[in-house]
Amino acid sequence: MNGVSRTRHLGSARSVHGWRASGFAILARSDPLRSIFPTMKLSSLSLIARMRTGETRETLRYAGVPVVVVVLGECLIQLSGPWLTYTSASLLAAVVVIVPSFFVKKWFVWRSMSRVHRRNQVILFWVAVILSASLAALFTYLVEHALAGQSPLCGASVLIAQLFGFGIVWIAGRLIVNRLFLERAGDRPGLQFTGKAQPDIAEPGSIWAEIPHDEPRPRVSVIVPALNEERNLPHVAARMPIDVDEIVVVNGASIDYTAEVARRLWPDGVHIEQTRKGKGNALACGFAAASGDIIVTIDSDGSTDPAEIPRFVAALIAGADYAKGSRFVKGGGSADITRFRQLGNKCLNRTVNILFATSFTDLCYGYNAFWRRCLDAMRLPDVHAPLQQWGDGFEIEALLNASVAAAELKITEVGSYERLRRYGTSNLHAVKDGTRVLRTICKEFMRPLAQKAEAKAGTAPTPLSVGEAAA
Repeated sequence: MNGVSRTRHLGSARSVHGWRASGFAILARSDPLRSIFPTMKLSSLSLIARMRTGETRETLRYAGVPVVVVVLGECLIQLSGPWLTYTSASLLAAVVVIVPSFFVKKWFVWRSMSRVHRRNQVILFWVAVILSASLAALFTYLVEHALAGQSPLCGASVLIAQLFGFGIVWIAGRLIVNRLFLERAGDRPGLQFTGKAQPDIAEPGSIWAEIPHDEPRPRVSVIVPALNEERNLPHVAARMPIDVDEIVVVNGASIDYTAEVARRLWPDGVHIEQTRKGKGNALACGFAAASGDIIVTIDSDGSTDPAEIPRFVAALIAGADYAKGSRFVKGGGSADITRFRQLGNKCLNRTVNILFATSFTDLCYGYNAFWRRCLDAMRLPDVHAPLQQWGDGFEIEALLNASVAAAELKITEVGSYERLRRYGTSNLHAVKDGTRVLRTICKEFMRPLAQKAEAKAGTAPTPLSVGEAAA
């Protein structure tokens, strides 16, 4: 049975509960109830079996720790409040329970999360602690002074005020900040970000096995920019099709053994060092070193699957000039994207589609393939310039896409599934890099107008020397 049929079989054997977010579904998949409740009765054995699932334990740990901490804190406040002021007791309880709560979360809640998500959860925890303690103390102070001398009502009112303060922060942190900005689909068991259909899981094999082609067939070069990816490169190599003609590894001043691992994995590959910092410069250096008729760009962290390369090559053989990977078309999806990044990506897509009359669904995805002749239309940063150039960073994807769109090349989107980074942390910064992408779109849109103005004035821009550029 092939990968597609397996995927469909599994999809039909599970129940799906979904909700829509920005036009795409976050699907919560659960095993059929029949597998847990064979006779559809809530027996004690079935409940025990349900409690033993990893997803249930994860949920209980996530919700149980705050409940226990709040109960202990409120008990301490009610006991010490009559002797101290309730406001002082609230601050004392916060100091006593916060540190144990942090370590309990670290050992029992955050341990199964990815490193990036764990870091975000730590930041969110301390922000929530400061806000919740401040709100609870403020509400307690207001209640205590409003009910001065009415001790029977004071304790119950303080409890209500405390829970109200904690509730505001918990709802804001858990339901808004965490789910919108921090949580990725792959960070919680049972969640998967996807488009309209589950992606076909590609298996590594041959590019040309099922693609009609002429002889001699086009040569395929794969660009692999790598920065401190020694642990991820073996996985990338294991998923690489067997008949890729050329692997170009661009090392970005890695401080680990990335270069050595790459040479061991691809002894016949092209191994170069990038001339400046940034993914854009690495890709430009790789394009200059590649010799293939078809050039494919992938990431070296394991998030893009090299086994999908035949899909991109097939699109080019079918007549496309540029095959654009997309997580948001049929066959695509992502385990890495957050809702905040998804929203930003959608806004950038609409901006470039309006300005360039295109129909991109995933502007900022780095899995692309194109014919070598497309390099003439791409305004790449100069690899020999000593100073940092515009396009050296993560805005390179938007620069490439806007360039080929402005050149009116034939673009086809190919469904691709983005996986979680296997090891290490990403260098992507959503707000900063998103701003650079937006500026890149505006620059590319205004470029023809600037060129017409220069031609009309009969002047051409004069390149700056290194000293002038630095000044």
